[in-house]
Amino acid sequence: MLLEIFSILIFFLSGLLGLILSKKEPIAAKITFGGGILASILSLVLPIMVLVTKHSLILSLPWNRLLGDFVLEIDPLSSLFLILIALLYIPAAIYGRDYISKWFGKKSIGASCFFFNLLPLSMMFVVMARTSLLFIIAWEVMSVASFFLVSFENEDKRVQRSGLIYLITTNVATLFLIPFFILMGSDNNFINFHPLSNSFVFLLAIIAFGIKSGLIPFHIWVFKAYSVAPIHVAVFMSAAMIKIGFYGILRTFTFINEPPVWWGTFLIVLGLVSALLGILMTLVQKDIKKFLAYSSIENMGIITLALGIALLGQSLNVTILMVLGTLGALYHIINHAFIKGLLFLGAGSVIENCKINNLNLMGGLIKKMPKTAFFFLIGSLAILGAPILNGFVSEFFIYLGAFQGSVLKSASCILTLVVLPMVAALVLLAFAGAFSMIFLGHPRSPQIQEAFEAKKSALFSMGYLAIGCVVLGLGAVFIVPIISEIIPTIFFTSEKTTQALSLNIVNILYYILAYSFILISLIAIFYFLRRRVLIKRKVDSTITWDCGFIKPSFRMQYSYSSFSEMFVDFWQKILVRIYYQSSDGIFVKSITFTSTGFDFVNKKIFQPAFEIFSFILLKLKFLQQGKVQIYILYIFMTLLFLLIWKLW
Repeated sequence: MLLEIFSILIFFLSGLLGLILSKKEPIAAKITFGGGILASILSLVLPIMVLVTKHSLILSLPWNRLLGDFVLEIDPLSSLFLILIALLYIPAAIYGRDYISKWFGKKSIGASCFFFNLLPLSMMFVVMARTSLLFIIAWEVMSVASFFLVSFENEDKRVQRSGLIYLITTNVATLFLIPFFILMGSDNNFINFHPLSNSFVFLLAIIAFGIKSGLIPFHIWVFKAYSVAPIHVAVFMSAAMIKIGFYGILRTFTFINEPPVWWGTFLIVLGLVSALLGILMTLVQKDIKKFLAYSSIENMGIITLALGIALLGQSLNVTILMVLGTLGALYHIINHAFIKGLLFLGAGSVIENCKINNLNLMGGLIKKMPKTAFFFLIGSLAILGAPILNGFVSEFFIYLGAFQGSVLKSASCILTLVVLPMVAALVLLAFAGAFSMIFLGHPRSPQIQEAFEAKKSALFSMGYLAIGCVVLGLGAVFIVPIISEIIPTIFFTSEKTTQALSLNIVNILYYILAYSFILISLIAIFYFLRRRVLIKRKVDSTITWDCGFIKPSFRMQYSYSSFSEMFVDFWQKILVRIYYQSSDGIFVKSITFTSTGFDFVNKKIFQPAFEIFSFILLKLKFLQQGKVQIYILYIFMTLLFLLIWKLW
């Protein structure tokens, strides 16, 4: 454990030095991000050892005071998330070093450097904490650090509002965590929890951790925060931090032996709703960062669906469902981290170079940014579930689990087999449109002409994540058996049975990946042979039939809005709002058409709720007197109430 503590200290000290040396900006950035990368590499050693040896590591320091003992543990479940945090920090930091340099001399970067290293530090404490109070403290530090990172460019009022919404929602999650831990038992030790009310504890866990995971209807912070956060912050939050909510849900499962059937059904339905609405909202987004944010919501729904299948298996005592559901969830957590990190880096490189984030104004960038286009294509294919890439593997487990549940005549699993292919088709439509509108066709704005390839640091980070997508796909047959060791630590099932089932699943996966790899290799060989044969031949070129237009402009090609128009029209009343404005007079000189995505959960539920809440708070404004004596009286009354409650 000392090596992990040492890496945490490096995270903290390098961030602190970045804050202290904020006036020497280049040095501060190098120390912060360089120290963080070193800490990440060191923090990988112990979690990998725990996964390989299957022996947990515990650090317990007696502290017989109010807080209880200081207990940290690295078990297989914690190890997976620690590895994920470390691996995803590295590309975010490499990209962030160049991103933050554009602010040199314009504003202080010290606080951003400090909080960027404080965020992985607090996340590591969250997954290692084994006392409830230590968990809540680490959780709050994680929330505060991410709030300051999201609000870095706070000169913009939109950033201020988005940061405030994120801070409010994350504190609402903490509000639900407090009764969650109270009901988990009086013992402050995380390891010896005995839930007092299983169903209530389950619902509190889903709300508290579901908010952090961005599940619908708790998703309002996701598109707000991601759309205004600096790119390297959005990369790390979308790839790693959003998964911490699922760690909390999985850890909750370890304390409950016999969940009722409705728990799994509830999670499956919640996952399907989040996946379907998430991808529907993705289709109507023109802002590329919001597009990727809503796509993250869809993927969080798929992970929740997989957890529901696993929980259903535990309720029905069907081990194969537990294994397939858990493997699907854990592998998709890893996969989404690499895929979405890659896509955000690609989108960030485009935004930085073109100063455009509207999909309708892009186009033709494959000529200006061919390497970025290649990496973005890998990310797009991976999120579609294309064979040999990582997204295929986790979705294979989830589909197989749904089929197994359908054999048992589970209505929720049958519903999954109906809805999930619809979601997959919509994902194909969304990312085919996004890649086409960004990189193919003709430029739709003058800025595209001045675009250039991304910097080496960005290309390295994208290459790092793209290689991860390929390795997690082709190497799944070696990685899955290791991850399957985590299943017995979550659910009460036999380790031998779990391993036997995992090996059978891996054997099936092996043949699918092998045949897919052979097919793709043959296609590649034929492609290069064709190029070699034709390389010496003279190829004549001429214009194609242009429908009577001699010189078509960029306005004559599809935009992203027109690409998805046929589908969006079907859902218009739910998904989008369309506005027309025309000039007055008998002969209309101009007509303006605009469309914007409409998040009905946010507009119809949360905004009215916030307005009511604000009205109530304004009525209670008289409590804020501005006098120290009054505030001391409030504190005294609170302490008196707690004393009477304890004595009672």
